[in-house]
Amino acid sequence: MANAAPRQVIIGVYPSYPPLDMRDPETGQLEGFDIDLATALARQNGWALTFREISFEELLPAVQTGRVDLFFNGMIDNAVRRESVDFVDYLQEGSRFLVPTRDLASFRTQRDLCGKYVAANRTTSQPAQIQKWSTENCGGNEIRFYPAENDSDAMIQLYEGRVQAMMVDSIVTQYVIRREKGKITAMEGLIFPQEFGIGVHKGRTELAEQIRSGLRELVLNGNYKELLDKWGLSQENGLDDELRQSPVSVSP
Repeated sequence: MANAAPRQVIIGVYPSYPPLDMRDPETGQLEGFDIDLATALARQNGWALTFREISFEELLPAVQTGRVDLFFNGMIDNAVRRESVDFVDYLQEGSRFLVPTRDLASFRTQRDLCGKYVAANRTTSQPAQIQKWSTENCGGNEIRFYPAENDSDAMIQLYEGRVQAMMVDSIVTQYVIRREKGKITAMEGLIFPQEFGIGVHKGRTELAEQIRSGLRELVLNGNYKELLDKWGLSQENGLDDELRQSPVSVSP
C-alpha cells in the first residue's frame, strides 16, 4: 500500500545550478526556478515545506533512505536513475550553441558551424554531443572541439576569438545572455533534448500524484509560465503541453 504523502515535506536541493537552484549572493537565501516551483506546489498541496541542502551525488541516496521526501535539482530522468527513484518530469533541457552577436551574419544556421572551433566544458556530456551532432550534420567537415575547463573558460575563448561558438545547457542560456548583456546570442534549435525530473522515493505513489496534479494546475493557471519567464527559461524548456494534457507517469 502506498504511503500517505506527509504534510511536512522535506526537499533536497544542491544550490549550484543557476537559474534553477542557487543562493542569493547578498542574502544567502535559496532562490531559483526550482525553489519557486516547489513553494508553489507546497501552497497548492498544503505542505509545510523544508529545504535541505545536499550534494548532487547524495540526492538519489537521500530519497532512497528517507532523509528527504523528494528532490529538485535539474536531474536528468533516465532509465538508470529510474531503477533507484521515481521521477515526475517538470522541465526539458538540451544544449544550445552560442555565438558572438557581432558574428550573427556568419552563423545563420547551426550547420554554419561545421568546420569551425566550438568550445564546451570538457567534463560534461557536451563534447560527445558536439561530436555526435557534427557527425550527423557536417558531412565530413566536422566541428573542431575546444576542451574548456568550464563554461567561464569557454566564454573567454569565445571572446578572445580562439573559438567561433560555445555550447551550454539550454537551461542556463537566457541567464548567460542576460549576464553578458546581449554580447552573445543563442542559435535556433535544441540539441539532444532530455527531461528533468523531480525525484520521489519508489512507491510513494500518493506524493508523486500530488506533484503531478499540482504541476498540471500550475500550468493551467499560468503560474508555471510566469516562473519560466521570471527565471529566464525559454518556452522550449517548459513541458506545458505534456503537463496540461497528460499527467507525467512514474515508473512502477
